[in-house]
Amino acid sequence: MKTSSNGDSTAVEPAKTVNQSAGLLDPMTKLNVEDITILRSESNTSMNTTSGRSSRLGRVFQIKHEKSMKNRVNQPRGDVEMSIRYADAIRKLVVQVLRARHLLPWEKDGYCNPYATVKLIAIDNNKEVQKRKTGVVKGSLNPIFDNQYVNVLFFEFDIDSQDLHNYKLQVVVKDDTNYGTFSAKPILGEVRSTYAFFQSKS
Repeated sequence: MKTSSNGDSTAVEPAKTVNQSAGLLDPMTKLNVEDITILRSESNTSMNTTSGRSSRLGRVFQIKHEKSMKNRVNQPRGDVEMSIRYADAIRKLVVQVLRARHLLPWEKDGYCNPYATVKLIAIDNNKEVQKRKTGVVKGSLNPIFDNQYVNVLFFEFDIDSQDLHNYKLQVVVKDDTNYGTFSAKPILGEVRSTYAFFQSKS
């Protein structure tokens, strides 16, 4: 974990990156924060993976936090800043997750360990095709997602430009805080973007 000049905590989990010097993302389309507002899901569905089971096992020995009992209905979820670009040279959809701001915490004292997952989902059957994940940012409602090698985090999705209209992109921000061994990681909010959105931001 690193601390930026403005005091925000940043994640340091390595991830696959794109060489910016190659010019594939130049110019970068940077979305305004208000363009992508996190305000949707309250689902607590967790991912049934081996890593998820290991994470739950580890929580037995960690300090447990309590969820707030406050009503979250119609409360602002905060917002996420990201960029989306199709790189023709490598035939990939490249997503840059920058940060989230003003997240609404589940923990009763306002504690939060956010991370983001980025999924490419087929529209016809709603099936997840590819998935990427940022590192966890400890104790921040305004996380900056990056890794230890570069100041920004890029995710690449293998998809032909002619097939973009068949997919949607889903960004979900979750809380990694320990709420108990069998407690699912709560969703802080999510964003979904379609082909028309990609085109408008190109």
